[in-house]
Amino acid sequence: MMNTPDYRILDSLSSSIAVIDREGTIVFVNKTWSEFGKVNGARSDFLGKPYLAYCGEEDTQPDKVSLGIQSVLNRSIPSFSYEYPCHSPVEQRWFRMIVTPHDADDEQGAVITHENITERKRAEHHAMFSNEQLSLIVNNVDAGIIGIDISRLEAYFEELRARNVRTIHEHLQSDPRFLKETSHLIRVISLNNSALTMYKAKDTRELLNKGKGRFFFHSSTRAYIDALQAIYERRSTFEFMAVQYDLRGSPFQVLAKIAIPPSTEHRHRLIICLVDITELRKRQNELEEVRQYLHSILDGMFDPMLVIDKNFTITDLNKKFLEQHGGERKDYIGKECYKVSPVIGHHCKSKQLCPVFRLHDSKKPFVCEQQASDDEGRIRHYQVSSFPLFDNRGGIEKCVEIYHDITHLKESEQLLRKQLDFTEKLLDTVSVAIYYQNCESEFIGCNRAFELFTGIDRQKLQGSRPTEVFSPGTARHFSIPGTPARSDTDSLNSTVRIDTGHGPRDVVFRQAAYRQSDGTVAGYISVITDRTEQLENEKKIRKSEEQFRHLAEKSPNIILIRSGDTILYANRTCTELLGYTPDELPGTNTCYSDLLCIPHPEHPSGNDTREIQLKAKNGSRLTCISSSAPIEFDDTPAIMEISTDITQIKELEEKYIQSQRLNTLGTLAGGIAHDFNNIIASILGYASMTLGDIEPGSVAGNNVTVIIEACRRAAGLVDQILAFSRKSKGGEQEINLRDILLESLIFIKPLTPSSIDLTYDISALRCMIHADPVKLQQSIINLCTNAIQAIEKTGTISISLKNIDNPTESEHGAELIIADTGKGIEKEHLERIFEPFFTTKEVGQGTGLGLAEVYGVVTGLGGTISVESAPGRGTKFTLRIPEHKTEGST
Repeated sequence: MMNTPDYRILDSLSSSIAVIDREGTIVFVNKTWSEFGKVNGARSDFLGKPYLAYCGEEDTQPDKVSLGIQSVLNRSIPSFSYEYPCHSPVEQRWFRMIVTPHDADDEQGAVITHENITERKRAEHHAMFSNEQLSLIVNNVDAGIIGIDISRLEAYFEELRARNVRTIHEHLQSDPRFLKETSHLIRVISLNNSALTMYKAKDTRELLNKGKGRFFFHSSTRAYIDALQAIYERRSTFEFMAVQYDLRGSPFQVLAKIAIPPSTEHRHRLIICLVDITELRKRQNELEEVRQYLHSILDGMFDPMLVIDKNFTITDLNKKFLEQHGGERKDYIGKECYKVSPVIGHHCKSKQLCPVFRLHDSKKPFVCEQQASDDEGRIRHYQVSSFPLFDNRGGIEKCVEIYHDITHLKESEQLLRKQLDFTEKLLDTVSVAIYYQNCESEFIGCNRAFELFTGIDRQKLQGSRPTEVFSPGTARHFSIPGTPARSDTDSLNSTVRIDTGHGPRDVVFRQAAYRQSDGTVAGYISVITDRTEQLENEKKIRKSEEQFRHLAEKSPNIILIRSGDTILYANRTCTELLGYTPDELPGTNTCYSDLLCIPHPEHPSGNDTREIQLKAKNGSRLTCISSSAPIEFDDTPAIMEISTDITQIKELEEKYIQSQRLNTLGTLAGGIAHDFNNIIASILGYASMTLGDIEPGSVAGNNVTVIIEACRRAAGLVDQILAFSRKSKGGEQEINLRDILLESLIFIKPLTPSSIDLTYDISALRCMIHADPVKLQQSIINLCTNAIQAIEKTGTISISLKNIDNPTESEHGAELIIADTGKGIEKEHLERIFEPFFTTKEVGQGTGLGLAEVYGVVTGLGGTISVESAPGRGTKFTLRIPEHKTEGST
């Protein structure tokens, strides 16, 4: 066991100290040991006891402590230290155990010192907590915080200071490469999250790598030089604005505030606080644009304007004020308003007129009129508009005054009053009743004629409503309709009957809106026109016109009214005969000259009677006797044409003349035929007698035989001529239809061109009918002639005749068919081909009577005629004629 040396000197120390031997037994403790061991007792109570007996698990780690102490005792380690907490009912304390080797009397031991480090731990804890809080605050502020190491830059600046360089600008003149070299002397050592966000960096490493640790203000050279100058002058704080570029190359504007720590040991570092003012500058620029825009609006005003504060001091004005009063803006800003303008000075003679006083009292805008003399001494009238500008607390900060020169308006008002007086007198001279009302139907005024017409004095009328001065039935006509939004061009025209002082009268109300300057309807001006006599006259005229129109529409004559070449009216007879619809005549597409086949000169006086030809819509012509006379139609000078259709009369005349010619020709042909027949008879007689005297078979006998045959053929031709003239056989008689057809073919064959094939099939041997042979033959020739004309180039005409024998239907007779391969007939024409004067041929090539005569002949015999045709497929006529029954026939 160790000999106990004198350790009492250790009692003066504040630390708890224990000395142990090689086995870990306590050989000495100082007087503060009880604080460590938490055991009250004398020093001797601890001696000889194991040291580890006083180290609780709640305070220390026994294994670690035991191992550390044993290692020192074995001299495995030079010393051992360990920090641990020690809990007490009052507070938590911290101790630091230091074990160092100790040799006494050649025996190895150890000195164990327990140092109270509670205050140091508290200081470290507070420092760590403060650093954490500071880091948390720094990383969560909106501003970017950047730490810069400028130690090498400071060393460079020390050399410059030693050379008495005054400014960075001065040094740049001698060394232009200085700015580029400084980028290697400045190093970024830390930055917060906001700085990373500003530079669009993911983390500090990315920003420092891509930024290469350089100072970030090279993009703004002037700002960079100013910052270097501030560092060179060793200013503790300074600030400037600069444009920065993030890692993507996008610019942003910052306000940089730089601070250098005051302690000497940190003079080589500085902190940069970056505030992104891009949006702020953008808003400032926008506000500046708005300010300039508003100022341009104010300068663009036509009226002078002043802004006056509550001390009557002018704070702003517009360009128009300077144009009218002269000088520059600085001559008026800051001066009292009542010392500047004679108009404003006039206001200030009375607080009731001063806009500043009035606005502070009422806090509401107001408008007043004032007068002032101009430089030439003329009185000018002004309309002064004043309104307040409020501050954030609702108080009036400034007053805005606008001075509108209304001198011309005042002069116009005076002129308008004169014009209104003149207009009122002028309206009183008008014989038509005129009155005017507002939109509520209240009477505003009227003229003298209205007073006389209604018997109501205008003084009584003004301000009253219609129901107050008129009977209910009449008052409703004076009420304004509920349409105040009508345009200026709208008017109300109506004819009504009202009761007046002169009895019931038929009047016309014409009402038109008059408007205010803003476009809204202010009221209506109405004019009353008495139309009682006019309506009676119009009634008589309408009755006369109706009678004329009725007579014209019922007239069988064509009545047509025209103005020059324009047709104004055409009656029903005109439209029906010419084939037009009532909508086409009168019309703009058809002129009077279009209806005339042959234009004729106009008679100078308009009176004219003549024979004209009118052209129908389908191309046919009407012959008319026309008379004309000048008239007035719908207030337009015109000519009335009355035409009588004499087409049928003309055709009957021509037919009668043709009949007379045919009769004359027949008589002439009959006479010639009889004379020629006598000659042929004598030749035939003598030839027959000569043939009897000549030996048969001789040459002379053969010649005479030829003469006899020729005479017989000539006699046959004469018989045909006589049959045509029928001088010997007049009227209807019993004939064989077959014979008539054969005779007709004799005439038809010469008329048929060689390009047309004429074929016929006559199977009927005997078909006796009772008819006029001339008319029947003429009908057959007409049908064949039409067939020839229907074939344009080549084709075929087929004629067939057969008997009809149908005992079941008691039908006996003959069927004659004439067919061609011509162009055919349109479907719409088939129903009209048998109508008189209807023809599909061109004008002048047909009368339209041929098929009508055929139809009359066939139906007169008790037969029927039908037609089958189509365009391009030819035409087929079928005639069915009954057999003539004699007495005793079955």
